[in-house]
Amino acid sequence: MKAKVLSLLVVIGLLILNLLGVGYGTTQQDTLTIVTWNIKHGNGHLDWQQEQLEMIGADICFLQEVDEYTDRVNGVSTLEILSGRNYYYQYFGNNGGYQNGEYGTGILSKRRFTKFEPSPLIEEGVHNGIIKGTLRRGGQTFSLYNVHLSSESDTYRAKQLEVLLQSFEEDENPCKIIAGDFNIRDLSELALFEEYGIVNTDEHYYPTYQGLDWDTQAIDNVIYTDDTLEVQQVDMLVNGLSDHNALTVTFQILE
Repeated sequence: MKAKVLSLLVVIGLLILNLLGVGYGTTQQDTLTIVTWNIKHGNGHLDWQQEQLEMIGADICFLQEVDEYTDRVNGVSTLEILSGRNYYYQYFGNNGGYQNGEYGTGILSKRRFTKFEPSPLIEEGVHNGIIKGTLRRGGQTFSLYNVHLSSESDTYRAKQLEVLLQSFEEDENPCKIIAGDFNIRDLSELALFEEYGIVNTDEHYYPTYQGLDWDTQAIDNVIYTDDTLEVQQVDMLVNGLSDHNALTVTFQILE
């Protein structure tokens, strides 16, 4: 009798979890969904952007042009607002002071990083438009690079890409992802990463940038280790909440 009652309770519990949308199998652990989005310092729509991120429901959010406590966002924490009810862990890399606060890149995560480096790739003459977090998921260790590269100088951006590639190649973690606003003028600038998987290409073109002042609109991208990760789905959300569209990628974690 006790066994029957226990079995019934287990079934009821699983039904409740299913209704609440909570994963209890291994499928969710075998995938990772990320979104990269240049939010244009909130663009006056932080609450709507938070709703957009909640709707996407990614495991990791790579955000660029993030204001923390600046006058432009009325002294609030952009990451705290965007985290909503889903993202308990917020990570920020400061690219410089701005309007009594800070301006830079940020990451929102549903899981705590095992390590976070707000400026791991600084070399003399190369600014820290790159932050890095380390995460465990699906039995694997991930290195997650969030980038916002230079739009002011093609030469400077090329140096940033070289530094990024060197770190990527020397990184011993099996699963590696670079996501963000690369500010490239042409997709050929990413030829350095031809040995890895690239989401936004001439063949699969996502015009994430909505401005017309650049040579290409495909400046937001995701680069990944295609021997450990396989792309299951890619979506670009056009919402008018920034001058960039959000790019969402779901990966299958390979054994």
